[in-house]
Amino acid sequence: MTGSGSWARSGLSGIEWPLSFYAALAGMLAVFPVSFAGPISLTRFGIGRVPRFPNRLLSTDRMILAAPGAIAGLLLDTATRGWCETRFLAGLAQRTPE
Repeated sequence: MTGSGSWARSGLSGIEWPLSFYAALAGMLAVFPVSFAGPISLTRFGIGRVPRFPNRLLSTDRMILAAPGAIAGLLLDTATRGWCETRFLAGLAQRTPE
């Protein structure tokens, strides 16, 4: 059971730091399309057409999958910060023992 701790840490980082977790996930998904977009763009501007049309579609689809990951991280990070602020304010509302 040596690998169980790493899974627990990755799950915990997704809960406590959703922006960095989902941004890293979106970044990993975006590496492939960006590496494909360079040669496709050079071919498009060089000869005026795209002979590797399936590559362009695959690259576009992968970026469409990567973008919501970053947006989800931003939304979850905002919700997490609001939840932590609510807990902090609830703690301040408690009376101190006398």
